[in-house]
Amino acid sequence: VVRAVEIVASALQTRSAVMARQVEHEYARAARNVSQLIERVVQERTSLEATPGRTDWPGPLAPGLRKRWGAVRWPWLAGRLADHRADDGGGHCLACWRDDLVGVNGYDERFEGWGREDDELVHRLRHAGVRKRRLRFAALVCHLHHEERPRAGLARNDELLARTVQSRRTWCEAGLSQHLPAGSEAEQA
Repeated sequence: VVRAVEIVASALQTRSAVMARQVEHEYARAARNVSQLIERVVQERTSLEATPGRTDWPGPLAPGLRKRWGAVRWPWLAGRLADHRADDGGGHCLACWRDDLVGVNGYDERFEGWGREDDELVHRLRHAGVRKRRLRFAALVCHLHHEERPRAGLARNDELLARTVQSRRTWCEAGLSQHLPAGSEAEQA
């Protein structure tokens, strides 16, 4: 029995040593990969900075730009267009203060697929007294291209939006509060 225990203990020690070497090897490999990634990013940034005539912002005439107005900043014009279409929905490029977003419980997660979730959020913010401002020509905007989501649920999304507009509600049940600990900001709002 004692000899059997010694054999098992020896086998476990050998296995532990092998596993420890494997873990060390994987950590070293991961560290090399991270170092290589950082080095590549630094090289690309250095190369970009050394490019003659380089600009950080492509400007409205850059090739491949779809919505050129986002690359134009003209505060004089922005001031005259500030209230233009101020009563439409949201979307496109939407930003708000954190406290305002938490105060209406964020996006309603019942929306599925493409459409209306940003408009619905904007309506709840407005119902809560948050004033909408347009930033066209006041700030530079760059849209990151992404594939559109399926529009199969658009009719249901339209219905959810219509209910919010009609009821003038400010809070959605399926929002931020379901992801935050009890007693947090969104639950208290």
